[in-house]
Amino acid sequence: MLPEDERAQWVAEYIAAHGLSDAFRMLGVCAVPWTEPLGRAVVDALDIARDAGSYPWSFSGVMGLAERCLDPDAADRLAMLTTLTDEPADGSPGAVGYWSEAFLRLVGTLRLRATMRAELAP
Repeated sequence: MLPEDERAQWVAEYIAAHGLSDAFRMLGVCAVPWTEPLGRAVVDALDIARDAGSYPWSFSGVMGLAERCLDPDAADRLAMLTTLTDEPADGSPGAVGYWSEAFLRLVGTLRLRATMRAELAP
C-alpha cells in the first residue's frame, strides 16, 4: 500500500530495529534495485549476524535476495566483508570462513550484474 520509496524506508527501519528474521517477505515486495538505505540495512544486519558467529545458511534466502536486489554499484563497497575475521568465542566453529565465501559470492554476483548492465546499456 505504501509508495515504493516509503516502503523501502519502512523496511530498512524495521530491519535496523528487529534484524532479518521476520523481514524476508517484506524484502520481496520492495522495488529493485533496493534503495541505498534498504541495501545498507540488509548488509549491516548480515554483518551483525556474521559478527555474532551465526552460520550464513541461516540467512541464505536473504543472501539470495541481496544477490538479485542490491544495487550492483554496491559491490566495491561490500568487498571488505569478504575478509576473514577472528571467530567469536561463542560463535559456531567455521562460520567465519562460510561468511567470507557467502560475501565473496554476493560481491561476485553484483559485479557480474554491473558488467551485464553496462553491456546492455544503449
